Amino acid sequence: MNLFDTLEKVGDTITTQGQEVVKKAKEVTENVKLNAQIREQENKLKDAYAVIGKLYYEENRDAQEEKYADAFKTIEQIIEKIIELKGTQTCENCGTQVDKDAVYCSKCGSRCQAP
Repeated sequence: MNLFDTLEKVGDTITTQGQEVVKKAKEVTENVKLNAQIREQENKLKDAYAVIGKLYYEENRDAQEEKYADAFKTIEQIIEKIIELKGTQTCENCGTQVDKDAVYCSKCGSRCQAP
């Protein structure tokens, strides 16, 4: 085997290996794209469930079923904590969040509870 044949063989090996690397890179890229599409659809599903859950909560918070009582209680606690952290209060008339020191609601004009 002469030098030319050896270099040709090395070149063929490099070409073959390069093609395999390109093939693997395409496979990885396709997998990444597929996983991104799956995550996007899962997020859409999660958002749809959240919308249903919020609607159910809003429609049933005054007449909740026993099996949802813990979840309703957790939601109320979280809402109260958010209100506390924001430094607001909820207007008892319209439900708008107003400054905790507000005397009147900026939306409906009702008198707010004294701080």
